[in-house]
Amino acid sequence: MIRHILDSLAQADIDQRMVITGHDADLVRSALGDVKVAQNPGYANGMISSGKVGVAAVRNNCDAMLIVLGDHPLIQVDVFRRTIEQWRPNT
Repeated sequence: MIRHILDSLAQADIDQRMVITGHDADLVRSALGDVKVAQNPGYANGMISSGKVGVAAVRNNCDAMLIVLGDHPLIQVDVFRRTIEQWRPNT
């Protein structure tokens, strides 16, 4: 499931992708291939704790961040593209 999401993001020309892992982190990491990974040691505290780990990991390295849940594989590539287009000024 997560691999499908990552492939969709790549098709939408999102070149920097990161996965925040929690439970079964090693198993998830082994399925990812060459993707940046950040571990959320407090994953039991809920989804927002993973969001905080992700923001902290990229805070100084990007202009914007798109948070995508890894268990929603039916999101179409075009949805990611349109989201980015709405964010970019003058497109």
